[in-house]
Amino acid sequence: MQTRQRGSLARRVSHVGLDVLLGLGDLLGRLPPGWGYAMSRGLGLAVFHLARAERRKAMSHIAIAFPELSVSEHEAILRRCCQHLSWSGLEFAHLVHGGKDWVNSRIRVDGEQHVYAALAIGRGALYITGHIGNWEIQCAWAAQRMPLYPIARENASSGVTRRFLQVREHFGARSLLRERDQKTSVVRAAVEILSAGGVVGILMDQDLGGRGEFVPFFGKLAHTPGGPALLALMTGAPVLFGFSYREGRDRRGSFHRVVYYPPYFAHPGIEPAEAQARGLADPPTPLLASRPEAAQVAPEDIHRYTAFFTATIENAIRKAPEQWVWMHRRWRRQPSQHSPEATGPEAAPLAAAPTQTDQPEGR
Repeated sequence: MQTRQRGSLARRVSHVGLDVLLGLGDLLGRLPPGWGYAMSRGLGLAVFHLARAERRKAMSHIAIAFPELSVSEHEAILRRCCQHLSWSGLEFAHLVHGGKDWVNSRIRVDGEQHVYAALAIGRGALYITGHIGNWEIQCAWAAQRMPLYPIARENASSGVTRRFLQVREHFGARSLLRERDQKTSVVRAAVEILSAGGVVGILMDQDLGGRGEFVPFFGKLAHTPGGPALLALMTGAPVLFGFSYREGRDRRGSFHRVVYYPPYFAHPGIEPAEAQARGLADPPTPLLASRPEAAQVAPEDIHRYTAFFTATIENAIRKAPEQWVWMHRRWRRQPSQHSPEATGPEAAPLAAAPTQTDQPEGR
């Protein structure tokens, strides 16, 4: 009980901190960009030096991911991470004040053709990404080019949730808001969107509670939502990965490169690497029954595709580790010998399916 109370208090403190950060970002966003970035950099360095508990936690996570690096190298990653996240708070204000013209002038895209190849199939797409780079700018760019529905988790601070959802909707993204007692309804909504040719956006690089799969992440088991794999296997929608990276800056702000990977189908009974090699050839037959909640997906398929998706995200993080959120307790849950998940995944009808959510508060 005490642990749960401490966790609840920590979340409330985190939400207050996010409110403050967004408020400061909004103020700095009204300054000339050069001034705003300089002051945001100072704010990030202050967080690095003053938030000692968060620093210790993040340093332990970086050490798990990069045991071959020295402590000073771990500190350098975290220092740049704090600066990057502070700049991202500033850029959220730029999204509000700068609008579509500002976003489109900041984004450079590799592999845009993969987006349109996935949509041309007519089954919608599962757009999987992580908290890498500035994912909100990535969302704002993508929502102008596809019918995007990011799955979102309601923040304990309703004001924070409202701000994120309003900005996303301004650019054309309509969020599926997941609440703790409505997990199954969100999955059903995602199935309907995919069936209508829409794109379901998913950030699957955090442990957000609920059921899931223990799969390797930087060499250590991490509890990971199995919902993305379930949806891909159940609906036959193509899987599209896209990641954002900060690179360079001019007088109007940072540039961000979004990299899209070739889409592919998740084939039941086939190893993910082989499915990836097939790409969009040989579309699988959807596993949906006349009633979606009756659809059955093999547990071993959910597990191996969840592991494969997670490995893809890990590889993307390795390209710019300072642009990931190392403060997140990614390895906080571990399998126990008494846990069903320790001996393998359970059968997964839709009604009991794990769901993946984007976490608007997860900056």
